[in-house]
Formats: sequence, structure tokens, C-alpha cells
Amino acid sequence: MQVQVKYFATFCLETDFIQQEEIKLKSGATVKDLITRLSDRYGIGFKKRLFTKEGSLDSVSWIILNDKRLKKVKELELVLKSGDTISFSPPRLVGG
Repeated sequence: MQVQVKYFATFCLETDFIQQEEIKLKSGATVKDLITRLSDRYGIGFKKRLFTKEGSLDSVSWIILNDKRLKKVKELELVLKSGDTISFSPPRLVGG
């Protein structure tokens, strides 16, 4: 299965200025699985942009799955489907 991943603004600093890419994942992979994979690839700084020290989602970093912002850690358990688009962005920078 493949998903489209987009990075905006400060997230591009963590990805060596890659703005988007397709990632292959196993069937049944969750948003959390994708974040773990991206953190392994791009380093701990990527993950630190997403979470507070307490482990909740940081309000200054948005995770958007197919135009829906994920606001709670439990939403990271959503199973991804082939063709999904997930974006990582500071607030209000996601768009066409």
C-alpha cells in the first residue's frame, strides 16, 4: 500500500527540504506506524515537532489525514488506506 506524505514549513527542515513523497506501508498500518517510520528516517526532531513532552499532540503542529485534522493521540490508531494523503504542517499552512 502507498500513501502520499506532504511536509510544510518547519517540517521541511526535518526532511532535508523534501516537500512530498510516497511511502510504502504494510496493509493495516496506522498513522502512528507512519510517524514511527518517518521518525526513524528523519530523526527524533521530526517526532519532537509533533508531540509535547507529556506525549500529547502539540497544538503548533498539525497532522492532516485526507483534509481532516487529527487532534487526539487516539486518532493516530486510524488505519491508513492506499491513496491516503497525510500532511504535517504548522497551523493554517495546509492547502491547495
